[in-house]
Amino acid sequence: MNKFILLMAISGLSMLSSCGSSVQAQNTVPAVTFQTVPASSDIVTATTASATTTTTTVTAKSADVPKIIKTNDLRYLNKNKIPDKHSIEVEQIYQEPELPAGCEITSLTMLLNYLGFDIDKVELCDKYLKKNYDYTENFSEAFVGNPKNGTGFGCYAPVIDKAAQKYLTDMKSDLNVYDLSGTKFSDLFAYIADNKPVVIWASMGLVDVRYYNVWTMEDDGEEVWWYENEHCMLMTGYDIKSGTVTVCDPLKGEYTYDMSRFEEIYDELEQQAVTIF
Repeated sequence: MNKFILLMAISGLSMLSSCGSSVQAQNTVPAVTFQTVPASSDIVTATTASATTTTTTVTAKSADVPKIIKTNDLRYLNKNKIPDKHSIEVEQIYQEPELPAGCEITSLTMLLNYLGFDIDKVELCDKYLKKNYDYTENFSEAFVGNPKNGTGFGCYAPVIDKAAQKYLTDMKSDLNVYDLSGTKFSDLFAYIADNKPVVIWASMGLVDVRYYNVWTMEDDGEEVWWYENEHCMLMTGYDIKSGTVTVCDPLKGEYTYDMSRFEEIYDELEQQAVTIF
């Protein structure tokens, strides 16, 4: 297990959860590479590329295990044109009080409930979300901290991919997990128009985010980076003419946001999104 050294990269920064208080963002955000392919003998990968898009598919060797499919195009939808607006009715679930830092797993719970699965957010968190309590992994490997208290930071899309896959496997489901990370924001509307809600990463209230080095692993020197004010929601609707998107926000409830601002923050958080079908 790696030891770590906390690096308070900016004076006065505290260890904020994904639902901590807002702060001012820096003007530029460095790029980050997400670990979208878990290191496991149970998966194989296939990558296809074109001049405009690259699609990586991760498939389970066993037909009994739901796949995690990484895609940033619309090949799985066969949708050439979408309506100007569409909305999906999803039952709202709030992360608080049980999971004050659990926006990601709460958003996944809403998606699973919409699909007809009877699972509670706390049970999903306890049994299926990989957690790292001693801050020795990065945010693509585990939920870092405790989602049930103020020590929780959060996690990125690959962690939710694995939690969903593990749950679907236990349910013997034939559904697959689609990691849409890298998908253009407006292309996500095709999934909404096809009645597929999308778990999406942005920020609390769409406030500015700051991307900073929260610690460095002592053993191998890996720098671990975090988006302060990170927040995860379930996108359920869009209206192109009015320039708005609708989400089930684990903090605010059903909420309508400005489309351009949402896209801006979505892009800053490296275009992370997940759905299931």
